[in-house]
Amino acid sequence: MNILVYYDSSNFAIYVSSVAVELSKTHSVILLTQSSKGEIHSDVEKYGVKSYGYELQEKNSIWFYFKQLLHLIRFIKSNRIELVISHNHPCNFVSVFAQFFCKAKFIISRHHTDIVMLGNNKMAKRIDRIINRLGKKFIVPSTKTVNQMILSEGVAKDKIVKIPYAYNFDDYPKINSQLKIELKNQYPGALIFITIGRLIEGKRTEELIIEFEKWCAAGMNIRLLILGDGPNKSHLDKLIQVKSLSSKVILLGRQPNVLDYIYASDLVIHLSESETSCNVIKEAAICEKPVIVCEDVGDFDEYMKHHVNGFVIPKYGYEEQLFRIVTDFYSGKEKFSQLGVQLNKDVMQKFSIDKIIHQYENILDSI
Repeated sequence: MNILVYYDSSNFAIYVSSVAVELSKTHSVILLTQSSKGEIHSDVEKYGVKSYGYELQEKNSIWFYFKQLLHLIRFIKSNRIELVISHNHPCNFVSVFAQFFCKAKFIISRHHTDIVMLGNNKMAKRIDRIINRLGKKFIVPSTKTVNQMILSEGVAKDKIVKIPYAYNFDDYPKINSQLKIELKNQYPGALIFITIGRLIEGKRTEELIIEFEKWCAAGMNIRLLILGDGPNKSHLDKLIQVKSLSSKVILLGRQPNVLDYIYASDLVIHLSESETSCNVIKEAAICEKPVIVCEDVGDFDEYMKHHVNGFVIPKYGYEEQLFRIVTDFYSGKEKFSQLGVQLNKDVMQKFSIDKIIHQYENILDSI
């Protein structure tokens, strides 16, 4: 079968590239992005998968979507594509219209749960409604996302297939331990906490900084590294300055060597209130690092177990429990090293590509 994997970004996205590469072993697979060629293209090309990029300057305008639609239709026809697996809002929006002009089948991969519903972006809400209405088959990675679509958005149950994110963990770059040495020298005696994600309200980075201030006031020698970029960056920078935390909270922006930073840290904290299936926790598992996550978020409830493979706190009203966990961890982090080891075992068992690819093949067989 001729398969097109349609993705919006050129950034490294292992849960997309892993499936594309694995399917290419038995099918003809092409990657097309709505961006110029970059990390994800290099990633799939080293395995022999052809890739292309089509970037336009006018982002999120009616002309952007119209031109992307025309290009996708032409690309599908010229390459005799039989199936399109589309990812993320910009590609999914184009795909649900392209299906009316192509013989190819379309599968819409959804990568958010309720963050659009919780947010104030009216355009994103409209796009969600259009995609839900016109999409014929959806792949989602968690039970929570399935329930969100059925119960809150009115999507028919028979249109949705749940397939966990799939990873070729060997495809991650090898960890460079030099950064750990540098950070330990830069912050002698300090425990290093890290949080990673888009700097948007749903990730609750501001709330983490507020809690971090309390931990510092309790006398802890700690540092907080924040990896990621987004519209809230300037607001967070001002908050850090107002609270006189500039020497202890470091905004690092988006970094290509995420694993190196996780490996260099002592604890990964993820207070996000909305996920589908968080990549950061899988990357923490690779490094065997203890993590803090919130219950009832994405697929955490499906594999995270409190005090077994990590710390699981309430989604709301978590402040007191979070303080106790951090205090216990600070007093003796060695007691909790087994959490990261167990997380590694659980993540490898649940999310490795060889455990999941047959679910994609089942869908292909039904088309």
